[in-house]
Amino acid sequence: MVGLYPWVESYFNFTDGSSVPFSASLILNICHRIINRESHETVSGEDTKKLFLALSFVLLYKNVNYIEKVKANDCKYHSWHTLNFGVGVSPYAVKNGESIEIPNRWLVILERTLKGIVAFRDGEQNCNELAQMLRTDCSDLSPFIGFVPDTQIYSEVSGLIESIF
Repeated sequence: MVGLYPWVESYFNFTDGSSVPFSASLILNICHRIINRESHETVSGEDTKKLFLALSFVLLYKNVNYIEKVKANDCKYHSWHTLNFGVGVSPYAVKNGESIEIPNRWLVILERTLKGIVAFRDGEQNCNELAQMLRTDCSDLSPFIGFVPDTQIYSEVSGLIESIF
């Protein structure tokens, strides 16, 4: 069995010293995608419910520094590999030839939302503000939103499979 997880340039760090092993950009991409996706087989309902579900999965990895070491205890993986999902790996982007960072307002609301959630148990109402911002006012986030095409990910996974076997 092969374990896959997203490659990120940096972890999202909370002001209290805790972290999750995903970049703010990747987490915001997940949130943006789950809200804007027209249909999904297993995720439906209000935006706050969708965000609560997605962010609950993110929070399962709170204070986990090495996903592959933690998950090694759960399953017998033959190897672990990272995948580059694209835009959502870095807290930086290039706009008009200049490097820019995720606007601070997004980092503040993301941290506040994550801190207000107890994964899968409580805090769905704390997703309201982030859901509203993602629905109405995310133009300054657009340089950080997007994933690589599925064909590229398929190609990367196929290459990994060939190198393993």
